[in-house]
Amino acid sequence: MRAPSTIAAFAAAAAAVAIACSGCVQVQMPDEVKATAVPKGTVLDLTWSGAEKLPETVEPVLENTLEDAGWDLKDERIGERSYKDSNGSCVATIHSGPKPSDVATDGDDKKATDRYLAKLYGAPEATVNQIGKNATYVYGNEKADIRSLQGAADDGAKWVTSARVFSTSGYAFFTDLTCAAGGNFDVAFADLVTHVSVKTD
Repeated sequence: MRAPSTIAAFAAAAAAVAIACSGCVQVQMPDEVKATAVPKGTVLDLTWSGAEKLPETVEPVLENTLEDAGWDLKDERIGERSYKDSNGSCVATIHSGPKPSDVATDGDDKKATDRYLAKLYGAPEATVNQIGKNATYVYGNEKADIRSLQGAADDGAKWVTSARVFSTSGYAFFTDLTCAAGGNFDVAFADLVTHVSVKTD
């Protein structure tokens, strides 16, 4: 996960709101991936409205082809990989695994995802509810709904963090892109959304 940075004001009601990133995500990962009972190739509904119908055995993960776009693997651990772009100005982190145990789920994936983002940033959930944006990641020929936070630091660095929690299985994923001042954030973000997708089998 990236170093601490600050979210700029996003709306009049949220002006001057600052959120300090924790810099380290405490997520326990299993040594082995549990088997899924869903037949291979099954297309699932990963929208917010389809969340409560997802089987408990489904554990959506993120896969990526960033290296095909010239990114270099920077760090790797169970369930998480970090990459840097060709000039080293931007770092992308991609994480998939069980959600933290203290992120409550009540069948509403959107609310649970905001709780997850709030935990990642050590921020009030209400603030994330207010400034978070709906977005999607590619899932085969379909889309998977996600929530995103985007901002800039005083030193010119830009970043965006996107996440999704799946309440039925307790699985979650997030991506974090941070570009230092002078880095080409727009190109890096385009690479991220082009080369990262959701997989369920």
